[in-house]
Amino acid sequence: MTIRRPPARRAARPRNQAAAPIGVTENLGLLIGRTRRLLWFAAARATDQRGQSIYDYQLLARLALEGPQSQRALALSTAQHPAAISRLLVDLQRRQLVRRRRDPADRRHSIVTLTPRGRAAFQEARPHVEQATTQALAALSARDCQQLTRLLEKLVEHAFAKTSAAR
Repeated sequence: MTIRRPPARRAARPRNQAAAPIGVTENLGLLIGRTRRLLWFAAARATDQRGQSIYDYQLLARLALEGPQSQRALALSTAQHPAAISRLLVDLQRRQLVRRRRDPADRRHSIVTLTPRGRAAFQEARPHVEQATTQALAALSARDCQQLTRLLEKLVEHAFAKTSAAR
């Protein structure tokens, strides 16, 4: 027999007492996270409708737009765990969408390239993903989107520059 504890009660806040104000950086982090989810789910719906995983599309897009790269670089650029990338690549390779070969500079690493079939899968899905994400950002003008893109690129470049300098 299990004894269940009653849920802990939160102290009621007096009606006239406002919640603690959220800091600018905390709010920015929350908004970026929510925006990422908004765009991710819009893109996922678009790829799902075509029988493709958003994770597959994400890897194909990185390879199509940035060229061949190591599995480690793919994990970093997609914010995925290296083991998850490895599993995805096994499946993409089985479906002949990518090719892996040993890095001649360091045989412990693999370089991943897109096959013609993989490029075609990306090109087929891309306009649908673009349309879905454009609709998700409909509240912003083209100029707003460009400005937001520049600001986010600046943040990412700064973070990667600091990471590279620390190595």
